[in-house]
Amino acid sequence: IPVAGIGAVFFFLLFLLTALASPEHRNFPKTQRLAACLSAAGVAIDLYFVTVQVFILGTLCLFCLGTYLVNILYFVTNSLMCARRGRGLKRFFLEPLKGATTAIQMPAHLWWLSASALFSFIAAVTFLPAVIWMQSSFYSYGKRLADQFFLQWKEKTAYEIPISADDASLGSPDAPIKIVEFSDFECPHCRKAAFTLHTALKPLGSQVQFVFKHYPLDSDCNPELQYQLHPKACKLAKLAECARRKDRFWQYHDRLFLELAGDQGLPAWEKIVSSLSDILSPSEVESCMANPAVLKAVKDNIEAGRKLDLKGTPSVFVNGRLVEIPLTVETLIRLVELES
Repeated sequence: IPVAGIGAVFFFLLFLLTALASPEHRNFPKTQRLAACLSAAGVAIDLYFVTVQVFILGTLCLFCLGTYLVNILYFVTNSLMCARRGRGLKRFFLEPLKGATTAIQMPAHLWWLSASALFSFIAAVTFLPAVIWMQSSFYSYGKRLADQFFLQWKEKTAYEIPISADDASLGSPDAPIKIVEFSDFECPHCRKAAFTLHTALKPLGSQVQFVFKHYPLDSDCNPELQYQLHPKACKLAKLAECARRKDRFWQYHDRLFLELAGDQGLPAWEKIVSSLSDILSPSEVESCMANPAVLKAVKDNIEAGRKLDLKGTPSVFVNGRLVEIPLTVETLIRLVELES
């Protein structure tokens, strides 16, 4: 029996009776009496729970005792106010509760408001524990999968991924740990990965070299796709390559992922080009789009990804091993520790 949920609904009902009934209304005493009867029933149930706690469980719930005290105070206050109006407690309990359904006289909109509030509260109390339980179960399941992934990390295949001086990279080429990301500038998950990597790489320092490789999900330059999943991805990859040749790749990378991209994706092409004018001028953008060497560099990255049988972006490899669980700062730091 969901005792806590029933108790929450009970106190919310008392709140509605108290808050929505006007003391000036002629039926207010009936409303007050109805609330007092409810609280009297609550006190009787509270006495039962106290008996169970003392004589069966042998322990007291302090929070529960607090709710019992509130209930007693509410009952006593309502009873005394009824007594002051000349209605003795004996008559109060023995007289049938007449007109309970008409005890509260309110405009129709207030009735609808209170009924909706009570229904919503009951629904929340009923379903919220289930939602919390489901979230907790998913978290526990995800944690078990992550723990299993870390245990099996060293057993995973380590692929040979070519890294050259023409790749955009951060960190020393002599670093013992190589993190390689195949990414798409129009991919929302790649944007999240950019934030993660931006945070994780700082504390890792000289241990890591991070290498960025293009894998646009766009059939304009990626033969692995039959359609344009991200219609601007190939053009953005080419602009990134041109920015790299000016030693402005990471400024370009952060401008797109951390500034221009939002929850709705990137803006229109013209606005992107305008926003990048301090990195690539309009004439440089035009020549970049027509440069076959730039397209070849992008396609070389795509070919490297094809050989790895990539299933999507972002695809992140740590020393050649594919990260197959959600990419978080903690995940990257843990994997670097396993590789150290």
